Amino acid sequence: MKNILVVVKYALFNPRNFIRLLSRIPYIIRGLKYAQNWNVNLNELEGLKENHKSDAENQIQQIYNKNIVGPGVWKWAHYLDIYDRYLKKFVGKKMSLVEIGVFSGGSLGMWQNYFGENSFIHGVDIEEACKVYESEKIAIHIGDQGDRNFWKKFKQENKRADIIIDDGGHHWEQQIITLEELLPWLNDGGVYICEDIHGDIHRFRAYCEGLAFYIDACDISVMPADSGLISQKMDFQRDIYSIHSYGFLLVIEKSENKDHQFMAKKNGTEWQPFLK
Repeated sequence: MKNILVVVKYALFNPRNFIRLLSRIPYIIRGLKYAQNWNVNLNELEGLKENHKSDAENQIQQIYNKNIVGPGVWKWAHYLDIYDRYLKKFVGKKMSLVEIGVFSGGSLGMWQNYFGENSFIHGVDIEEACKVYESEKIAIHIGDQGDRNFWKKFKQENKRADIIIDDGGHHWEQQIITLEELLPWLNDGGVYICEDIHGDIHRFRAYCEGLAFYIDACDISVMPADSGLISQKMDFQRDIYSIHSYGFLLVIEKSENKDHQFMAKKNGTEWQPFLK
């Protein structure tokens, strides 16, 4: 009922956006059907070259695979490549990471080994027993990630982080509250990761599709002397650089430079007449 009221309110006060939302529904359904019926026989594709993927492990995979004894760490295997893709730029630098969901403490050590001695790790968990993993460069905070008052206190007491990883309760409402509280607090150029978004009908995933709706918001105007195009950015577009969707996982990158517009400048002097 709450979600229905939100949609009704959205329709009443933002009729233009609601019409845009409705216009997307047929194409969402079309995409769902296409993915559901996906069945590609590679042998039938002519001229297809066999793709050999390197067996070399990235650094975080090596650390994970060597964690045979000691505090437990439990991750989906494909997460490790995604982590390295977005997080390797922080390796060796002075940085801080917040991981929601400490569990058996293994991931805290994994992050510390991966990022190096200049890193500081914040672990957040609802279980008081997780305090045992606290050390000089690992702080453990006990609280409910679904409690906005907990996050308010947490943000008041700690400096902004470079990386946030939500591996906590995995409930969609917890994930939404955590994102709303911590994404604005994340440093510019930072990376936000939410893990374990399981199922093809997931409310947090739907919520993030709403975020992505504004990534493509466009207000195009012609630059002086017909030298190109510009589109003024919304506040959200200035702060959020990209949103990436993977199996069970979502990655959001914050912008390093707060540009106020998208620009497509025309270069060259010779143009085909059909462009005019």
